[in-house]
Amino acid sequence: MIIDFSFKNFKSFKEEGLLSFVAVNSYKEHPEYVEEIDLPGLGKVQLLKALGIYGSNASGKSNVISAYRYFFEFVTSSHQNKPQEVIDRPYFKLIDQPKLHNTEFCLRFICEGIRYHFTLELNDERVTYECLEAFPNGKAQVWYEREWHKEKNTYSWSPKTSKFYELDSSRVQNTRPNMLYFSKAVDENDNQLTHLYSWFRKNFGENRSHIWLGSLAEF
Repeated sequence: MIIDFSFKNFKSFKEEGLLSFVAVNSYKEHPEYVEEIDLPGLGKVQLLKALGIYGSNASGKSNVISAYRYFFEFVTSSHQNKPQEVIDRPYFKLIDQPKLHNTEFCLRFICEGIRYHFTLELNDERVTYECLEAFPNGKAQVWYEREWHKEKNTYSWSPKTSKFYELDSSRVQNTRPNMLYFSKAVDENDNQLTHLYSWFRKNFGENRSHIWLGSLAEF
């Protein structure tokens, strides 16, 4: 299940936008569309199984869905990007030197009873930040973190050794700037990430629910 999805510098959204599936405490209607969960570090919370986006024309409804779709597609298919291929990102353009500002995404979700956070930042040339965290016991387990250092013209990876997830050194070296390590790893049958990739495909790729969501946003 998705807890929430946030994004920044995407289409008409200069500042952070948040799509939350957390039900307000006062929500009593249609209990069949709410699931109560109790996870370490999160506590008891009610998550909506469905939600709607309301607003006037040109208020950004479709762009929320576009951000959701863009993120999921990049996570599941960025390993297919060719060398030197420019990352096609629809950033907010009504500022000075818009290409200098990163586009950011963060998804908090639950897979097989465990909470995960996946954070992504990118520009036209490269992924500038990528981080996968798990919270099986309430405390963050950083499986891996990848960060671009412009002044050094290189990436840093951490933790280099971890009891939670083992980075493949060869894969690290061969992950191109315009792709995610996650995408490359699952394409190469990384057993530790396969269940998460399956969750992404189930919740986005296979049922292509984003098409229905896009139509709903345009209704």
